[in-house]
Amino acid sequence: MTVAPACGSAFHVALVMASGNQALTLVMLAVKDSIALHLDEALRERAFAAIRPRVVEEHRALLRAIERGNAASAAKVLRAHLSEFYGT
Repeated sequence: MTVAPACGSAFHVALVMASGNQALTLVMLAVKDSIALHLDEALRERAFAAIRPRVVEEHRALLRAIERGNAASAAKVLRAHLSEFYGT
């Protein structure tokens, strides 16, 4: 069993699709399996059970910002989420 779906690869795809950006959606659909594989490998190394609450809260915070229409807050949350995970 992989952990990537639990981590939110489906959330990431849905988020991109909801943006209405067809080009970005096509890119995401083309790379989603590679992303899921990467997430699965990375989360195995990081003991997913230990970080799951933080990841879920980050996703919730991002969704709340989007629902409020607060682009600046959504960008800040997303930047922090990606930076933490990918070390960028």
